[in-house]
Amino acid sequence: MSKPLALVASDLHLSPKTWRHRPIVGDSYYAWEQIQEEAIRSEVGFVILAGDLLERQTNGSEPIIKLQQGIEKMGEQGIRTLFIQGQHEYQEVPWASLSKHAHHLATEGVEVGPFWVEGIDYQSKEMLREELATTAYGRQDILVMHQVWLDWMGERALPQGSFSDVRELAPELTTLITGDLHESRLEWFDNKSLQLLSPGSTCMQSAAEPLQKYMYHLSEGEDGLPEFERIELKSRPFIRWEKRLETSEDVDDVMGKIEDEFARVFDYADANELPEEICTPIFRFTYSHEIADEVRRIEKHLDGRVHLFWKEIPAVVEDDVYMEAFKAGVSATMADMLREEVDDEKVRNLSERLLAAPDISEELVRWQKERLTNEGS
Repeated sequence: MSKPLALVASDLHLSPKTWRHRPIVGDSYYAWEQIQEEAIRSEVGFVILAGDLLERQTNGSEPIIKLQQGIEKMGEQGIRTLFIQGQHEYQEVPWASLSKHAHHLATEGVEVGPFWVEGIDYQSKEMLREELATTAYGRQDILVMHQVWLDWMGERALPQGSFSDVRELAPELTTLITGDLHESRLEWFDNKSLQLLSPGSTCMQSAAEPLQKYMYHLSEGEDGLPEFERIELKSRPFIRWEKRLETSEDVDDVMGKIEDEFARVFDYADANELPEEICTPIFRFTYSHEIADEVRRIEKHLDGRVHLFWKEIPAVVEDDVYMEAFKAGVSATMADMLREEVDDEKVRNLSERLLAAPDISEELVRWQKERLTNEGS
């Protein structure tokens, strides 16, 4: 690759804690520090952030200060932060705009080397196509968005649109950088006419997410198109026991092998010089209801040494209506029920928005403003 022009990341979710009721602190801030350090080390001109910079729309002072300190630190080295908003932090005036070194891509595009970059803030399902048709035109090579896409998350995740919408309404676009999917993906769409990049979240937001987290260098490729190089972020050690525990012997197996797992993750922590608050690993496993008492042996053995995430798999599903779905590994969700039961399109759209919103009351206020504006026009 040629010298990188920018560093790309998404879904920082800056917050003191990822899990509100667990003493797991510092992960998002540590990832943000690594992004700053890599941007300065590689001497890029820009850092591009594809939404959900903050975990909440209503924040205490600490996440805002951490965000601003990072933008200012990079700005002092001549690095400009380009960003859009996701649904988690959405504001009429974004917090990141406090800094003169930050630029909101949804207001105006920016030249990044030979590429023109524009952005669209998170859009509801009913507004997405309109915003694409209005914003995505002309000469931009890269569009930065933050959406749930049908192609990647399917119907169950309440998608707002699909990549075919982008292809139809932005025919000149060569590259889409998109946040919200907490998984790193780099692939092509429509016979390699549209390059898709999901940087993924920068630290664990769910114990079920992929363990590896990344940021990306953006360069100009030999063909003149945007080219990306993945860089792994250092993160909290994680032990994920893939086999569900179903017998006492399975518990014995965990007890016999867990020390080897500890040795592995602490070697990783030492080799990467992780901060002390990041060193305590997460240990995740599932178990059958029948051995609920047996797994207490694991809890007692690991007390204070890990952050324990365990999930009991019920032995019986009493509702016969959902028995077959349960056997097939499909859970009945509110979203499924809405699709089946709600005929009114406006009611369904509002319901989907509330289900996807991090703050229901703020989403209701936003919906009401949109409704009044549309009625007035």
